[in-house]
Amino acid sequence: MSVAFGLGAVFLPFALRVLPEPLCRHKAVFCLGIETGLLVLLLWLAARWSGAGWFPLPVLPGVLYGAAFAWGMALLIRYARLSGWLRAALCLGLGVALMLTVNALLDRLAGPAVPGRVHGLGFRFDFSNWADPWVLNENVNTIVTLALGGAGLACLAAGLAVSLRRRRK
Repeated sequence: MSVAFGLGAVFLPFALRVLPEPLCRHKAVFCLGIETGLLVLLLWLAARWSGAGWFPLPVLPGVLYGAAFAWGMALLIRYARLSGWLRAALCLGLGVALMLTVNALLDRLAGPAVPGRVHGLGFRFDFSNWADPWVLNENVNTIVTLALGGAGLACLAAGLAVSLRRRRK
C-alpha cells in the first residue's frame, strides 16, 4: 500500500490526462482526492497489520487536519481567480495558520510529547534558551512561522502593487 501511495503521488497526474473534457479541468481535485484516500487506507492497513490501536483515533483527525491545509492550498491555486502573488500570499497564510495550531491539536489528540508541557495556540518561545529541547522546538517553530508570515506579507504587497499598476493602465 505504501508503494501504491508513493507511486500515485508521482504517476497519478500523468494517468489522469486521459479524463474526458469536462472532468480534465479538475485533475488536481481528483489526484488529491485519490491520494488522500490512499493515505487513509495506508494508515488503516498499517494499524491493522501491526495490531496497533491508533487508528482511527488519535491519528485520523490529525492527518485529515493536515490534509485540509493541502486541500485548501490546492483549491486556492487551482480555482481562485486572483493573481499568482495573492494566491501565494493566501497559501502562505494557510501555512501560518497550520504552524500556529497543529501542535495544540496534536497534543489534544495524542497527548503531549513532553509530559506536563501542553502546547497552546501559538508558541511559547524563549530565544535566550536553546538548551531545552521543548523550548528549542518552540523557538524554531516561531522562526519558521515568522518567515512564512513575512513571505506572505511580501507576496501580498507584490500582488497589491501589480493590481494597482494594472488599474492605472
